[in-house]
Amino acid sequence: MGKLNDYFNDKVTRVLNQKLLDINNQIETINKNISKLQKNKQDLKTQKNFENAISTDIKAISDEINRLKNLINPISTEETEDISMFYENEIYMNDERVFSRKDIGNFVINIDGSNANHKIYLHSTKGTGKIFINFSGIKNIFRIGKNNTVRNDLLIEYWGCHPNIYPENVAIEVGNNNYFNGEKIKFISPIENGKFIKIGDYNLFAGYITFRGRNDHIIYNIDTKERVNLDDNIILGNNIWICDSVIMLPKTNIKGNVVIGEHSLVNKTFNKKNILIAGIPAEIKKENIMWHINLDDTYKESKYPI
Repeated sequence: MGKLNDYFNDKVTRVLNQKLLDINNQIETINKNISKLQKNKQDLKTQKNFENAISTDIKAISDEINRLKNLINPISTEETEDISMFYENEIYMNDERVFSRKDIGNFVINIDGSNANHKIYLHSTKGTGKIFINFSGIKNIFRIGKNNTVRNDLLIEYWGCHPNIYPENVAIEVGNNNYFNGEKIKFISPIENGKFIKIGDYNLFAGYITFRGRNDHIIYNIDTKERVNLDDNIILGNNIWICDSVIMLPKTNIKGNVVIGEHSLVNKTFNKKNILIAGIPAEIKKENIMWHINLDDTYKESKYPI
C-alpha cells in the first residue's frame, strides 16, 4: 500500500511539475508577446508621429509650391515689358522711385527699346487729363513739378528721325503751378545731345499749342554747305499766357510776364518782360502789360496770375 502511495505521489509530482513547466513556458511566451506588443505600440506611436510630421511637411511643401506657382504664372507680354521699363529706367513719383504703373497716377509712359536709362520725375497733377509720355533714344529726361493742373490730355514725345537718329541726353522740364487748360497740347523733344525744353512756373496754356524742340530735316546753304537750322533750346520763364494755336520753335526764349497771341509762331529771344507778342514770326505788339486768369478784381491783390 505504501509503495502504491509513493507511486501515485511521484506520478502527481511529475505531472504537476510538467504543468508548472508548461505554465512557466506559457507565462514566458505571454511576457514575450507583451514585450512585442509594447514595442509594436511604441513603434506605432513613433510611426504615427512620423506620419504626422510627414503630413505637416507635405502641406508646407504644397503651400510653397502653390506660392511659387502664383509667382511664376505666365506673365503677359505687356506686364513683362512694364517690369523691364521700371527697372531699366529711373521713374520717380512724388520724389520716390516706383516700379509699377499703378503708382504713377494719370501718367501713361511708353518706352521704345531696352536699357534706355531714361530718368523720369513725376508729381501728382490736378484735373482729369492724362499725360502721355513716349520715349525713344537713350538717357533722356522728363521732369514735371508740383501743383500743375492738366484739364485735357497732354502729349510728350521723344521720337527719332531719319536715318535712325534718336534723342540722346535731351530734356523736357515743366515747373510748378502751371495750368494746362486747352486740348491738343504737345511737346516734341529736341534730338541733339544736351538740348532741352524748359517751362517755368505759373504759366497758362490754351489749346493746340506745340513746343517743337527739333528740326527733322536739314536746311543748308547751297554755297557753303553749312547747316542753317541748328537745334536750340526752348525756354519759357514764369507768368506767361500762351493763347490758342501757338507754335514754339528752337531758339524761343521768353523771360516772363508775357502774353503770346493766338496763331503766333515764336522762334527767338524776348528779353523784355510785361509785353504782348503775336504774329508769324512773333513780334512785340504791346508793352507795360500784365495778365490774370480771373475776370474780376482779384488781380489787383494777386501776387501770381494763376
